[in-house]
Amino acid sequence: MFDVHAARERGIRRKTHQLMAKVKDKDGTRTCFSYTDDMGRSKYINIDTTHDINALNGVDKQLNQKAIGLIKSGKKTSRRILELSGQMGLFGEGQE
Repeated sequence: MFDVHAARERGIRRKTHQLMAKVKDKDGTRTCFSYTDDMGRSKYINIDTTHDINALNGVDKQLNQKAIGLIKSGKKTSRRILELSGQMGLFGEGQE
């Protein structure tokens, strides 16, 4: 059954995330991030102004996990480009 309250909460969380992601410094680098605290609650911090080292560690961990995933996806994309261009076989061996 459709839960109006839950839908409203999801919409608020989504809009909050979109707004916080737009907060950037003068160089265009994002400064506000969400992290999950020790109690499992999502919170937002401004990394330029916070003094909470646990929050910064949470953001750092999250960003590192995302970076690792992007690197893996980039490598997979590069391999696929090589496969399609005939420079590498479907099983990783070079074409001769």
